[in-house]
Amino acid sequence: MCGDFYMLEARTLENFRKGLEKKLRMLQKERLNLGGDEEAVRHADQIDAAQMIMQKHLAATFASNAGAELRLVSAALAKIVEAPEKFGVCEEEDCPNQRIIPLKRLLAVPEAQYCFFCQNARESALSEPEPDEALFDEA
Repeated sequence: MCGDFYMLEARTLENFRKGLEKKLRMLQKERLNLGGDEEAVRHADQIDAAQMIMQKHLAATFASNAGAELRLVSAALAKIVEAPEKFGVCEEEDCPNQRIIPLKRLLAVPEAQYCFFCQNARESALSEPEPDEALFDEA
């Protein structure tokens, strides 16, 4: 029955919705708190300014990651509200797990788009280095 969907109970979906809304508020609050103090950077000595710039760079990286997480959480909330039958369904078309994201995974990562198997496969494919074509060129 690969490709069949299953529907979580309404109470379970409601609990996921509440948890995701709380996470969304937290991420939005964190994002607002990441702004840097430009005036402090201008009046700092060189070492302090360098540290502040590094902290700003790290904050920007964090904000980018938080932004991606914010989009995932928003998408999961939209699924619950607009298409609850799709919440908990792996988005990988060729999912060997009957497209079901196990409840344990959803409890750990409620914004999960993929089952554990498909997420691992995606991450492995992204982390594999491209073959160096120069190694294969004949002299």
